[in-house]
Amino acid sequence: MIKKILLIDVEYDRTTNSKSQLQTRWSHHPIGLMYIATAVEKVFTDIKFEILHTVTCLNAEDSIESLLADFQPDLVGLRSLNIFQDQFHKIAHLIRKKAPDTFIIGGGPYPSSSYKKILEDRIVDLAVMGEGEETFVELVSWLRKNNHLPENLFGTAVLKNGECKVNAARPIIENLDELPIPNYDLINVNDYEGISNLAFQEADKSAFM
Repeated sequence: MIKKILLIDVEYDRTTNSKSQLQTRWSHHPIGLMYIATAVEKVFTDIKFEILHTVTCLNAEDSIESLLADFQPDLVGLRSLNIFQDQFHKIAHLIRKKAPDTFIIGGGPYPSSSYKKILEDRIVDLAVMGEGEETFVELVSWLRKNNHLPENLFGTAVLKNGECKVNAARPIIENLDELPIPNYDLINVNDYEGISNLAFQEADKSAFM
């Protein structure tokens, strides 16, 4: 039974000494993960969420290890851009080591484009491709009734008999008003002090709409 879900937006953390602007100076709230969590909360009010954005961490691996021990999630979702794939792999391996029985779900640009590699290398257990709100709600619904991952869920790719199985694409959400407003209680905006968002505003004092 899925009762606790940890969602992680993977970027650099503050241990990175790079002077690149991609390091930890430019980012924004994990709005995609907030949309997904809020969509699930609307259907399953008993599920507890934690969202971690590695850009706010002094040391992401230490923070994740502590969360795994304290929160003990039944499922972990990882999201990243392609430029953060090395960090994605490191964090996925950490979760495998510390919580081997926890489902690991990949989503966002990197898993959407590299689903075959991360599935066949056992980086994740299932990849969500494209928009994730409806897919994730259906995934959670399935897992609350079954002890294994679905093989035929629209918008996903999974391993079947050791090979990557790509399911039919999920139609895009045409009426965006159907989506619930993201629950900002899922993050602490004060964690973004010192970070500017992509609109050149202080991320601890402003948000995208």
